[in-house]
Formats: sequence, C-alpha cells, structure tokens
Amino acid sequence: MDSFCQSIKRDIAPIKNAISHSISSGFVEGNNNKFKLIKRIVYGRSGLVNLSKKCLLAFSATQEDFTLSDLL
Repeated sequence: MDSFCQSIKRDIAPIKNAISHSISSGFVEGNNNKFKLIKRIVYGRSGLVNLSKKCLLAFSATQEDFTLSDLL
C-alpha cells in the first residue's frame, strides 16, 4: 500500500490531466490491439490480400464508413 501511495504522489500531474481532460488515446489503442490480434490469427495462413480482407471485415463491423485506406 505504501508503494502505491508513493507512485500516486510521483505521478500526480499525469493523473490530474487524465481526469480533467476528455481526450483519450483509448480509441487508437483499441484499434491497434484489434489489428495485432488479427495479425496473430492469420499469421502464416494467408498473404497480404487475405489480411486486408480480414481487417476490412473486422473494422467495418464496428466503424461506419471504414475503408482499407484508413489502415494505411
């Protein structure tokens, strides 16, 4: 518990910024995580064409107006 409190005190400025601002990198990090997962799933099974089709399918299911050029 002591080390937790010390780390909070040390990082108080970034914590205050994270709480006070509504802007977050969560959306970008989520997309990066999804892309890495798809890469691991299709590793060794397909080429770039099938990887791009899989990405297009996965990302278009969650985002409207998504095109493959959004990944590039």
